[in-house]
Amino acid sequence: MVSVFGVIFAPDAETAVAEMLRVIMPGGRLLVSAWLPQGPVHEFLEIIGQAMAAHRPARVGRRFAWGVPETTRELLERHGAAVEIEFGQLVFTASSPEAWMLEGETSHPLGVVSAQILSRAGTYEEVRDRALAALAAGNEDPTALRVTSRYLVARAQAH
Repeated sequence: MVSVFGVIFAPDAETAVAEMLRVIMPGGRLLVSAWLPQGPVHEFLEIIGQAMAAHRPARVGRRFAWGVPETTRELLERHGAAVEIEFGQLVFTASSPEAWMLEGETSHPLGVVSAQILSRAGTYEEVRDRALAALAAGNEDPTALRVTSRYLVARAQAH
């Protein structure tokens, strides 16, 4: 079973892991990827996420820290899986930070929804400026946009 940046949005990590491990056969493998909580894209998304939090119902509990290797390992092991963790990276590029933001605002579901909600609230321009500043601060290319985001892949084997 594979979850590519998907299960990280489940409201209950314990239940999600238990169910994923339940449906794979003994000896079956589970792969879960999650962004590490660092870098310019993480900061960019944190700014938008915090602004969105003011305009949605309160969550019950906190989000599970999938991107922290130790917490992900402990969760999977608690459910009886043997765990290995690897790391990777993904490079995002665009002609500029603004072009990358515009692409997200018009085609990525989270970008479209957050732009609409924050625009109605009258805070979008300010939030957008702060998010772009975080992205620009971590930009690796002075003539365009290049930012590297690291992620983990937890490889779990059911017993």
